[in-house]
Amino acid sequence: MSDVLVASYPEMFMSPPLVEIGGGWLGVAQQAVEELRALHPEVRISAMYRDRHGMLAIDVGVAPLARDADVIDAIQNIMAEFDADLLDAMLTVVGRYRLLSAWTCYDDGKPGWLVDPPNGRRPLCRECQQKRGMRVGWHAA
Repeated sequence: MSDVLVASYPEMFMSPPLVEIGGGWLGVAQQAVEELRALHPEVRISAMYRDRHGMLAIDVGVAPLARDADVIDAIQNIMAEFDADLLDAMLTVVGRYRLLSAWTCYDDGKPGWLVDPPNGRRPLCRECQQKRGMRVGWHAA
């Protein structure tokens, strides 16, 4: 699924990106990328993965589109026009989709909740918990 996401939005990812997400999070990740893309033309994602808490982590920043000698000028231009509103907007998007991921099954995208299977904390729906032989439970604290 990670390759599908990067191939769908190549302009949004730094090269090479670290993108490791389950198939169930593809929709959540696509929505996050779309919202981040709408914020500023130079917003880039360097990583998108399931963190140790079992939720989606997105490393995002602003990277200049210029090349070679123009890079310093481009960085200075970004810094001159950069304001706290863009940073706040990026953090709001990242936070919203992090929260949504905690309620979206990592495997199939159905509504789920954070549980502690043997291979690491992740949100799973009732059916995926049963398929793994787990006792169906609610959010792990």
